[in-house]
Amino acid sequence: MFYIYEIRNKITDFIYIGFTNNINWRWKLHRRQLIQQKHHNIHLQRAWNKYEAQAFEWTVLKEYVDKQSALLEEIKLIAQEKSTYNTTQGGFGGNIVGNLPEQQYKEFLHNCSEGQKRRYKRPGEREKANSFANLTEEERQARLQVWSSAKIGSKNSRYKYDKPVLQIGKKTGEVVREWLDVSEVGRSGYERRYVLACCKEKKGYSSHKGYIWKWKE
Repeated sequence: MFYIYEIRNKITDFIYIGFTNNINWRWKLHRRQLIQQKHHNIHLQRAWNKYEAQAFEWTVLKEYVDKQSALLEEIKLIAQEKSTYNTTQGGFGGNIVGNLPEQQYKEFLHNCSEGQKRRYKRPGEREKANSFANLTEEERQARLQVWSSAKIGSKNSRYKYDKPVLQIGKKTGEVVREWLDVSEVGRSGYERRYVLACCKEKKGYSSHKGYIWKWKE
């Protein structure tokens, strides 16, 4: 399932709208980043700092079976909402850095990582960040369709590890199960990072929880 959720400030009624296929993990990530003062959204971070954790509530707005419908709904809800912390239009890709107003761009630079600061100091990098620049709405929707279904080696690096994984018995050497990707493995109780390390054949990672993990070639 794919979910559209909101994080609402109960005091100001401002909200942050997001998309995920793992509700519990996503909320924990938001909360951890906010507590560590590392959240990517500076407006939500400042509100969290001012009103503190008890002022915010988490709500699942809608559920979808297919990813594309969820992504398009996220874009629609953000566009409709007037009191929102969101600075992007939602979906995979969009007017993230390239079209930010100058003041918001300065805030972004102030709060982003050192690597991002070095990147955006290079000529042309800010413009390249907006992959939807100069597209018509029809072209934009067509690109969203491509990105939402992209796979390894295709249009979107977000799907770098979106490929089948084999779970192999350590003693028998036989395939126990074939998984869609490492994310599905992670949602089933195994540690995604260790499974990924095994698949990438990193030094010191030969198995996890009694199983060998490999990409399906």
